Order: sequence, then C-alpha cells, then structure tokens
Amino acid sequence: MHINCPSCGAPLALSYRAAKSVVCSYCGQTSFVSPHGLEAYGSAKVLLADYGSLFALHQRGTIKKSLPFEIVGRLRFSYYEGFWDEWLVLLNYEEEAWLQEDEGEVTLFRKIPAQGEMPHFSSVRVGQTITLSLQLPDESRFHKNNIFVVEKHKATIQGGEGELPFLVVPGEQADYIDGICSGALVSIDYTVEGTSVSWGLPLAIRDIQFT
Repeated sequence: MHINCPSCGAPLALSYRAAKSVVCSYCGQTSFVSPHGLEAYGSAKVLLADYGSLFALHQRGTIKKSLPFEIVGRLRFSYYEGFWDEWLVLLNYEEEAWLQEDEGEVTLFRKIPAQGEMPHFSSVRVGQTITLSLQLPDESRFHKNNIFVVEKHKATIQGGEGELPFLVVPGEQADYIDGICSGALVSIDYTVEGTSVSWGLPLAIRDIQFT
C-alpha cells in the first residue's frame, strides 16, 4: 500500500501488515498507522548519519542459506558506550524477528514466550543466575531455565525508520539484561511496551546472503 507522509507529503510504501507506526525516510516524522491512514506523532527526528551498515530497508535475502527474510524497519538505541541498531526482519516474510548490529557483530533475536513474574530490572545484577519459565525454540512446553547474567544496561530509543510494530518515541526507556542459557544468548528487554524475552543466535557475515 502506498500512502503519503502527513508531515512532508513524501510517498511511503507500507508492506508490513502488523505495523503500528512508520517513520518517514525523508523527514523523520513518526506516524500512527490506522485503517484511516497515517496520523503524525510528535516532532520529526532523523537518525544520525550511517556508519557503513551491512543492512538497509527493503533488503531481502536468506540466513544460513535456508531462512528467507526481508528488512522492514530499524531502531537505534543509545547507551553510555554509544549506540547499536536493531533491524526488524520478517522471517519467511511473516515471522517478526530482529537483527541486532553492534560494532560489527550480528545476532538474530526471536521472541520466546515466558510465564510467571519477570524480575525487576533494578533487582538483577551482573554475575547473578536468575530462573525463568520459558518455552524455548522448537519446544512445546514451558520449563524452568537458569540464565547467567553477563550484561545489564540502561538504554533509550534514539530513533527509527521504516515500518515498526510499536510507536517510536525518541528518548523512551529501553533497558535490557543479556544472559547465557544452555549455551545460548538470552535478552530480557524492559520497555514501555512491557517486558519480553528473546532467544539470540550469533551470525557470521557469511551466514547472510542478500538477493
């Protein structure tokens, strides 16, 4: 679907059916997506200049030669060490996932279901082991899993572009805890949208082929 930015009038192509917001690549205006069109939210904010990313909006390709994907959006997060990017990808052109790009390292994160009360961000410390009831990938049941915490940071959303599953508000909280579970990466994200758990798969550059 093609529609115009309510701020600058630039044409926008919407392809992600679950998108709740879209960021204009011309003026940086974030807009609500509704059945009636787009409604501008807040002031326009363009992301800082790129740094030679591997990725770009609307790229298509495969991961490990077997998993098709399309990039439909990007978020930039800032914290005390700098910033990192997360690219919204549709795996098999329908499953929502994120390609995290941080200082040349790429990790594919997919959300996994969690049961029970989540730990408060302020109560968790690096080096601690926490236990969560998770439904791991390719499993049908929830099991208690021990997660060894290796990193914890306060972060904020710096900006975004493209189509995204929630409203992008620059400066909004986006804290996270990273850990190791059964040899795999696990990320617990704390945002205004709620708390979520994602399972991470580190990728080498050769694992990603563009078409």
